[in-house]
Amino acid sequence: MAAPQDKAWQEGYGAGKNGKPESANPYKSGTLMAAWQKGWSNGAKAQAGGNA
Repeated sequence: MAAPQDKAWQEGYGAGKNGKPESANPYKSGTLMAAWQKGWSNGAKAQAGGNA
């Protein structure tokens, strides 16, 4: 079973890759918010054609 941070990262990655705004983050504070933001950033880079 994946750690909660891993799940948050994966959710963020999917959101970023699908072009959703960073404000779509469902986590408002803490480590889950940070993990989601890191995933979102990598997903957004992947969507833009960069190396994530």
